[in-house]
Amino acid sequence: MYLRLIVERERMIQELQAMHFYEFEGRPLEKLGYNQLKRAYVRLPELKELEA
Repeated sequence: MYLRLIVERERMIQELQAMHFYEFEGRPLEKLGYNQLKRAYVRLPELKELEA
């Protein structure tokens, strides 16, 4: 189970970086915990759509 979370976390980081997101709330994506990263994974693309 723990390995699955690590893999999922890395996948989210890679997908966000592919969309040119490198930090969330002033912190680098790599420093975020799993739950914070899940929140960033939802919020960052939404915020980008609002700006467009």
